[in-house]
Amino acid sequence: MTDVSTIVEALRRQALNALEELFVEIHNMMIEPYEPMFLTLEEISAVGASTPIGPGATCLAAQVEHTAFYIDVLLAGTEGADWEGSWSITSVSDAEWTALKARLRTSYDAMYRTIAERAADAWDEDFIELVLSLIGHNGFHLGQIREGMAVLRASNL
Repeated sequence: MTDVSTIVEALRRQALNALEELFVEIHNMMIEPYEPMFLTLEEISAVGASTPIGPGATCLAAQVEHTAFYIDVLLAGTEGADWEGSWSITSVSDAEWTALKARLRTSYDAMYRTIAERAADAWDEDFIELVLSLIGHNGFHLGQIREGMAVLRASNL
């Protein structure tokens, strides 16, 4: 019979691999080598990040802001967060785009550390839900950003 700490360590390892694959580097779990978040964002200019992707749609900078906001809110356990406000960015300058990508990196690093350092006996149902939510939500927004890139490329932006 496998003990709980062994299961938690396997879950931790796979969760970190999944998040690392979504943001940093490929572990051949789910995406192609050119698709992690930080590599993807380096391909996008501030002008591209400020371009709404379709009628009534947000820009990619708003997607990045919302992604960082989501990570920060979940890690902090913030009640009553301004979810609508997390979509308020409509354009960014070069400096703002650089700062926004750095903010996302800081949020990612905090998320990674939180999961990596959490004691095995503290992996309760709420924490497991948080980890799974982070994987799913970040994967969804990476997909949204990559789809937005396809629109930008078709528009030569």
